[in-house]
Amino acid sequence: MALNPLLAMIERRTGTQLKDSRLDRIHNFINELLTTTSLSDLINTLSQQSLNSPLWQQIIQEITVGETYFFRNQPQFNALRDLILPGLIAQRRAQGQRYLRLWSAACSTGEEPYSLAILLRELLPDWRDWSLFILATDINHAVLEAAAAGQYRAGSFRGETPIHVQGRWFQQKNGLYHLDQSVRQMVSFQQINLIESSYPSLDTYTINHDVVLCRNVTIYFDNAQTQEVINRLYGSLRDDGWLFVGHSEPQLHVYDAFHMRHYDGTIIYQKPSAEKPLIPKRDAVEVPPLPPRPTGMLTPPATGTLRPRGTGMLTPPATGTLTPRGTGMLTPPATGTLTPRGTGMLTQPGTGTLPTRQTGPLTPPATGTLRPRGTGMLTPPATGTLTPRGTGMLPPLKTTPPEPTESEKLVLEARRAADIEDWPTAVSLLEQVEESQRYNPLFHFVRALILAQSDMDSALEALAQAVYCDPRFALGHYWLGELWAQRGAIHRATTFWRRASKALEGLPDSTAIPGEKEMTALSLREMLAYRLGNA
Repeated sequence: MALNPLLAMIERRTGTQLKDSRLDRIHNFINELLTTTSLSDLINTLSQQSLNSPLWQQIIQEITVGETYFFRNQPQFNALRDLILPGLIAQRRAQGQRYLRLWSAACSTGEEPYSLAILLRELLPDWRDWSLFILATDINHAVLEAAAAGQYRAGSFRGETPIHVQGRWFQQKNGLYHLDQSVRQMVSFQQINLIESSYPSLDTYTINHDVVLCRNVTIYFDNAQTQEVINRLYGSLRDDGWLFVGHSEPQLHVYDAFHMRHYDGTIIYQKPSAEKPLIPKRDAVEVPPLPPRPTGMLTPPATGTLRPRGTGMLTPPATGTLTPRGTGMLTPPATGTLTPRGTGMLTQPGTGTLPTRQTGPLTPPATGTLRPRGTGMLTPPATGTLTPRGTGMLPPLKTTPPEPTESEKLVLEARRAADIEDWPTAVSLLEQVEESQRYNPLFHFVRALILAQSDMDSALEALAQAVYCDPRFALGHYWLGELWAQRGAIHRATTFWRRASKALEGLPDSTAIPGEKEMTALSLREMLAYRLGNA
């Protein structure tokens, strides 16, 4: 294609991968330019100009996205409001050092850094006694100028924006909402291209930050550029500083230098320090394994392991039994007996046993069905059959699960405990429901979170069990892909991401993902689209 050299230059200089609507927009813009100049002259001109030039800024305006609003991604702002900023404020007060440094690294039209400023004003009654520095940067001069003006339309306030924000911090004039001058003065705007090496630097005010927000940015970069950006942001943070990224950017391997934190359904990354952090680091938390079964329970065979089956999918061995392994790992049975329905465990009607893999498809009884238990497990209708594994055919979806049982509620409580890294509580809750919930995919997903603190191999196996229990458990497939990608097995990772996409088919965008407070089918689809587009 004739435009390829020019498009490659634009991607290289801006970091933005030109796909979908961005590619269409830039094609239209370039075609307009080519009515007055040649392609070679255009390439030569752009190669000699900086990104601050009017021509480059026109291109940047065509390929960047300015869609944002105040307090976007409420779980992350909850973490800032309830945990991170109060912790920093208390720490600085105790040290007699009243200062905070925050950076919105891709601020667009300013809603994000102003949300940080509003949050600090509401947390600090004595804010005038503090040195509060909020840096807001973007590659696009036009959005920086709009941000500095502090005037917004109604679209900048969405469902996640706290109701009081408009009335308290804005005045409406001529159809626009004007931000309070004292809040505007808390934010400093500056042009920075994140893929360039101008930071961390004293000259650009990009060092020693307590918090950096770089959300929904690296989804437009390739993997190598993303790693370079995250490395530089790491250098811009103080020890124990916090990095927030978007939910569509969970490339776990690029954050290896950080400690991963879970709070209120969101993930945050903390820079390590030799000092004691505000929250204990995960490698300092002792996570006890699930205890061995009581005497009389089945014990593991000497040869039972989880083995790859050629498709990238880890599946249980033909002779494996439901038993503890050294790390608390439970393996699903193929031939072992199961207890009656009254115990909360699923059984094969009429026999009390599960058939071996060699028996072919399982056919439910004509008068009943295997019922979902409110945990994300989806099962076949009374008149259908379970298709053989590997055919890609999945049973019909139900989008509204029944009310969870008491045991299932304990699994959800364990999930919440894992979110705040309360590992002993999470383990204790799982111990209480180990017998009744061993076919609940969320049970194994929480176990994977626990095991990942000390044994990634066992965490992979636990995730494999989660999707074994329910092939429609999209979150399990997704994280299997993430962990395999972290190990460099991109082909295998892609297999799981595609299975996660398949599992989401037919789900309305607003459907909540089981066990996740804020994640919806739409947000998971967006994450998968990005991962598959860059695999």
